[in-house]
Amino acid sequence: MLCHYSTEKLLGLKEVIVKNVRQLPQKPHLCPCCGHKTSNIHDYRWQTVKNIPAFGKHTVLIFRKRRYRCPSCGKRFFEENSFLPRYYRITNRFAAYIISKLTDVRSFTSVARESNLSVSTVIRIFDCIDYGKPRQLPAVVSIDEFKGNTGREKYQCILTDPLQPSAYRIFQPA
Repeated sequence: MLCHYSTEKLLGLKEVIVKNVRQLPQKPHLCPCCGHKTSNIHDYRWQTVKNIPAFGKHTVLIFRKRRYRCPSCGKRFFEENSFLPRYYRITNRFAAYIISKLTDVRSFTSVARESNLSVSTVIRIFDCIDYGKPRQLPAVVSIDEFKGNTGREKYQCILTDPLQPSAYRIFQPA
């Protein structure tokens, strides 16, 4: 009954019926210290993890994380999960959601407010994006500095390739 009410409350739907609740399957893990394969569960820890918003509401998962014990060397370590990278407190889906929000012309602060994260966390997620190397560097680079819209007497810089017509896009803030 509790699962039905929680799902109904989360989704905002009254006719929702929970048919199945699954637990992540236990699988053997390799010890990070000695490389021995083990299935011995030492204990469980509760971890709070932020997930993508559901129906306009911030979502937090309370995850029961397994901690394994290696019988060979005695090392204790957490299981690896596909949806939660090591040392993260947000899911992979939520990080992808933040990156998709940053594709628009928006500030880190507005994305942080909307997603209930700190600005430094949003910047850290943005810094994880790998853009790769450019195929060819331009022959000429134009550098222009201007007083931007920061309002704090800070100057900004723009770099363009003057030989490419596509480099002359006019930027209009939203």
